[in-house]
Amino acid sequence: MENSIALELLSLILKHKSGDVVDSMFKRGIIYKINYGVNAPIIKRLVEPYYGNHELAEELYAMDYREAKLAAIYIETPENLSADLMERWSTDFINNEIVEQAVINLFWKSKYAPFKASEWSLSKNEYLQKAGLMIIGKIASEKPEIRNEIFEPYFAIIEGLSETQSPHTRSAAAFALREIGKRNKALNGKAVKLADKLAKSDNFSAKWIAEEVAWILSDNNLQEKFA
Repeated sequence: MENSIALELLSLILKHKSGDVVDSMFKRGIIYKINYGVNAPIIKRLVEPYYGNHELAEELYAMDYREAKLAAIYIETPENLSADLMERWSTDFINNEIVEQAVINLFWKSKYAPFKASEWSLSKNEYLQKAGLMIIGKIASEKPEIRNEIFEPYFAIIEGLSETQSPHTRSAAAFALREIGKRNKALNGKAVKLADKLAKSDNFSAKWIAEEVAWILSDNNLQEKFA
């Protein structure tokens, strides 16, 4: 490793390692090549002075350590994200944590996010599906200026994925449908209609998605907001 800053920063982060955290993550199916169990908030605090250092972020993400990859996500900025970088980093989407940290902290803010959301939602890979659906859900909840038309295709995408056997895809589909349906009256009506349709399915995943979102989408306070 040529960058001494990357090595020094990683060494500082790993001083906070925890075997108990590693064991807990392993039991929940969160597995990395190398994991020292440093809590994410600690990593985020330690890398704060390096925020915006694109070269450092790239070098850290290329390392096999969980802590290095999370540090890279917290250091990188949306402005520095290229479509190529998002694609390269997505090859390490191997568990729930890395997907959620990348999407929530960084990817959804990129100008390429709508394109990647569509592409990944249609992927055969469950973690890419999760990433795509989470991105569009975050855009729906955080970017009111985005046109309704951007979200229309996701009703068909979510319905197409509703019988998935993947709990990762299932939870992300529910998240996306809920956030899209909370935007405005028109999208809410379509989301409620889809939830009602899924509720009548004999498939476990479809019913689960419907149960997760129906009560929120039909909430009286939300409906009054749209009135």
